[in-house]
This record gives sequence, structure tokens and C-alpha cells, in this order.
Amino acid sequence: MKVQVLSIKPAQAPNSHEVLLSIGEERQIFMFTTEVNRVGAFQLQTTHAEPRFSDLFRFNQRVAMNVVVKYYKKEVVELPAYVG
Repeated sequence: MKVQVLSIKPAQAPNSHEVLLSIGEERQIFMFTTEVNRVGAFQLQTTHAEPRFSDLFRFNQRVAMNVVVKYYKKEVVELPAYVG
């Protein structure tokens, strides 16, 4: 299945992003939420996708997560990004 991340933009909720994916011939928007928690001297970042994303990519949930995490960390993300 050909999957591309077409766009990532901030959503209304804090630390949330709308991610537009091209999946084969379809386009779908998924919500991702990122949390940063402190454990001792370390900060841990966790990114969660909505259940619909998890269901669709049950066997490869990292398919778009890597792109969302890079975006949240303000790393350069060139879009569209082919992810699977």
C-alpha cells in the first residue's frame, strides 16, 4: 500500500496535529496528540494516534508516527513524505 504524508497542521486541542495521509487512492485526516512527561532528569515524549489510525495500520503503526514526531520536534520534514 502506498502511503504518503501530505500535510501536518496544528489542531484546536493543545499539542495536537491533523495529519493528511494519501493511502492508495484515498485521502484521510488523522489526529495525533503529543505528551511530554518528566521522569527524573529526563523528558519523555509520547505521541498517540486516534484509534482509527491504529486500526488501519495495526501491523505498522510507525508508518506515519515518525513524520509526526519529527514535525513536533521542529525538525525539517519535506512533504509529501513517502512512508510506506
